[in-house]
Amino acid sequence: MEQPPERMPLLALKYRCSQEISNSQRGKPGDERYCLELFRRALVGDDNDSWMALQEQFRANILFWLRRHSKRQEALQIENEQDYVDDTFKRFWQWGHNQRKALDNLTEFDQLAGFNSLPGALKFLHDCLESLIRDNLRASMRQQRVSLPEYDPPTPSTSEEYIIRRELWHVIQTILTNKRELRVIFLLYHEGLKPRQILQHCPKEFADVKEIYSLTKSAMDRLKRHSAIIRRKIDYEEE
Repeated sequence: MEQPPERMPLLALKYRCSQEISNSQRGKPGDERYCLELFRRALVGDDNDSWMALQEQFRANILFWLRRHSKRQEALQIENEQDYVDDTFKRFWQWGHNQRKALDNLTEFDQLAGFNSLPGALKFLHDCLESLIRDNLRASMRQQRVSLPEYDPPTPSTSEEYIIRRELWHVIQTILTNKRELRVIFLLYHEGLKPRQILQHCPKEFADVKEIYSLTKSAMDRLKRHSAIIRRKIDYEEE
């Protein structure tokens, strides 16, 4: 006689979970308990093997959602598909970590709104992907809206403009004492590179796109706190 899901070895649980998903896809009646048990072990027990099994089992779902997302093209200009899959699971893990703290190690997991069914559990995973895409697009839009004057343009229109731009960049260098923040701003707004291009051109300088976004946000927050100085320079230039 088959063991109940909560007593099954992980290998057997993975197999039964795959079976039930296959049955569901073919319109056959299924038993959601096996997949929900896999979610429970990964989230409640914070078991690494169960967590890896969960990613293996539901990676295809994330790819399915991503490839049918209305902002797919824009999103893939920021991160590739594998990054979105990995980062979605990272967000899901963080959500589970927060829930364990809030719900006394998720002893109330079965009563957690939405987790009494597989569609409900998958909605949490889908929401993690949606928030990731939304955050990436917002960060990208913020970068596009900010336009910093170029440093040392190769063909300045006038000698006066050349001097003003150099002075402005000097002010920015004075404000951004963190060399990595200054480097990111230079690559983005002087060289005109996108985050992915920065990783390609400077592979040893930055770990990933998230680090570039983080450094950019920190730099822009710092520059905004000194916006009066920068605005005086820009206003002078526009005159």
